[in-house]
Amino acid sequence: MPRRRPVRALYAWYFRHVVPRVGQWLARNEHEAYGYLPQSVGEFPEGAALVGRMEAAGLASVRLHLLTLGIATLYLGTKSPVRR
Repeated sequence: MPRRRPVRALYAWYFRHVVPRVGQWLARNEHEAYGYLPQSVGEFPEGAALVGRMEAAGLASVRLHLLTLGIATLYLGTKSPVRR
């Protein structure tokens, strides 16, 4: 979710109202097949919370890169080599 106010508000509206309808149209589905998407994405951990989970799972050098004004985030971590 973008952090800057005007972008955040516009994106939230777009994601709640436009994205589900576009998904429904592309899937040629008459039902609200993508109505769950905004809530599901809203519950996904972001930022420091996801970095913490990645580190707790054993990844090292975890970092994040905000993309497209914060709409997307790329998370990177290094897996330790398996020792035999």
